[in-house]
Amino acid sequence: MPTPYRIGDEAKARRFADRAQEALAAKHAVVTIGPLTVAAYADRWLTARRDLHAATLARYLATGSGSVQHRGHKTEEGRMRLHILPHLGSMLLADVRPRHLATWIHALRTTTTLAPHTIHSVYGLAGSMFRDAAIAGHVDATPAILTSAQLGEDVGSVEGAGRYTREQLATMIGSVALPEHARVFVALGGLAGLRLGAIAGLRWGDVDTTAAPLWRLTSSRTYDGQPTKTGAASVVPVHPVLADMLGRWRHGWGAAFDRAPGAADPVVPRMPGRWCLHAGKAHTKHTADLLVDRILATVAVPPAPMKAHALRSTFISIALEDGADPRLIERMTHTPGKTRSAFTRYDRADYWPQLCAEVQRIQIAPRLGGKVLALSTGRSTWDATARNQKAK
Repeated sequence: MPTPYRIGDEAKARRFADRAQEALAAKHAVVTIGPLTVAAYADRWLTARRDLHAATLARYLATGSGSVQHRGHKTEEGRMRLHILPHLGSMLLADVRPRHLATWIHALRTTTTLAPHTIHSVYGLAGSMFRDAAIAGHVDATPAILTSAQLGEDVGSVEGAGRYTREQLATMIGSVALPEHARVFVALGGLAGLRLGAIAGLRWGDVDTTAAPLWRLTSSRTYDGQPTKTGAASVVPVHPVLADMLGRWRHGWGAAFDRAPGAADPVVPRMPGRWCLHAGKAHTKHTADLLVDRILATVAVPPAPMKAHALRSTFISIALEDGADPRLIERMTHTPGKTRSAFTRYDRADYWPQLCAEVQRIQIAPRLGGKVLALSTGRSTWDATARNQKAK
């Protein structure tokens, strides 16, 4: 059977063929009756989650709506293989008791370098599997009843993602040492608060230049056209400086690819180069991470704990420093949770003018070598900074 891939995608085609072979083998497999081990059940359980992910993703791609389930199934499979099955895989599923999980968690905490948050995530994965096993009738009750006494506190990094200073952001979006597409990439994180995947997934058709008083960005996809983390679109006003950069970059994009960008083209694609086999296509997580690394190294900005995600933190932080309303900034950067108040159901207010006003509070300009100026308008601020540079 043919695969949907082209030359250069051999690795993807190989995985496609392997999955097809596994499905064929499963269809003709002989079902054996006997005690079910943790490893055997884990294989079934992960396969079901993988299939559900594929089905809900296909529905989303076909209809543009609905949530995509088990987006992290690949990470789950890795954690199962590395941290759960080596300790519990050979046991019979029905024989696993809380004491076995306690011994396993103690080993993770004392003999590995896993962070406390990672240990909680691994235990949560095992807990989900045992809960589903109980629902399916394979065990009488889930043994995953450990508390913080066994798991330890779920302590994250004190710094979290970290952030960049206003001056560092201004340098990254204005440095002549960086190519134009790299500066725009940074600005989409630092002036629009987009996640790394959302920057990679942004298309020119998502930029509404007719909106007022500011342009509008609609972020609804991530790498390879998949939905964003929350599954819901977010709408963000375009800061005047970012609008100016996007306007200039549209021409730069056309010069790089010998044509004007279309609505379906990535705003910041992989650029032509000696080693780039997919110029013009959207960034993957790997190539986006590499671009962030090159940007930071070029302008000598020390990387934050979470190099790319810190751009999002920077946007939120400088907005609050400049007096923006936290509730409105949160409305732009985070979709509402699953639990909503009764009042929320009736909230149909038009927040767009207020959101634009909060974004316009951010005072920053590309730093070409001079002082970062207070913002009046995107055009005048950019021109004033350029004049300062020429005067020097």
